[in-house]
Amino acid sequence: CHHLCRRIQVLKNEEQKEKELREGKPAEPSGAEEAAKAAEDAARAQSSTLKEFRRILLTKCQQRFEEGSAHVPPVIPEGATPEQKEDAEKLEVAYRRRTLGNMRFISELFKRSLLSERIMHLVVRTLLNDVPHTDARHADLLEALCLMLSTVGKKLDRPELKLHLDMYFARLEDIARNHPVPRTRFLVLDVVELRRSGWVSRFDPAARGSAATPTTSGGRTSPMAPSFNS
Repeated sequence: CHHLCRRIQVLKNEEQKEKELREGKPAEPSGAEEAAKAAEDAARAQSSTLKEFRRILLTKCQQRFEEGSAHVPPVIPEGATPEQKEDAEKLEVAYRRRTLGNMRFISELFKRSLLSERIMHLVVRTLLNDVPHTDARHADLLEALCLMLSTVGKKLDRPELKLHLDMYFARLEDIARNHPVPRTRFLVLDVVELRRSGWVSRFDPAARGSAATPTTSGGRTSPMAPSFNS
């Protein structure tokens, strides 16, 4: 039961960090890979409690996803003091770090088969289609999607699901053509190029040398979040 208790403690610590964030204290980033590994160890070590553990874990993932998709960046009034502006900026930085950390965690769970492929497709479709990407305030969600696809895109991109991936990447290319934030636009194009190169990064020359043939790719409203408990 040691591993399960450890993972539950991790979840409690995350809740404490959220409380501190609401009180104006930016949370420190957590290691998504280490947390996912702890979840995998707990699941393997305690098969009798796997069902309940998985329910808690997926509920937490869904809660985090819904909180991130519903986030509205604060509007700083014109008469705000430098201290107020700095406080608002710190909260936004902490939020962005947490959003990216959540996506890393979800991606690592999928890589360890603790989240199903169906759930990952629901997350991708939600972030692609239920978010008004012409609004620059949603750039953080698109960047989180790019991070997730960079991490698990190769595993999702199976021949029998090629049409689905082609549609996703056609949508990404369309978003890149019209997105108001240059940095985000280039991040999207980087992910598109990553798929075209067979999911081998141009920054990894050793892997590129043994790569397979590249594949050819064909205010704020909260998106409807997918259900993680299925």
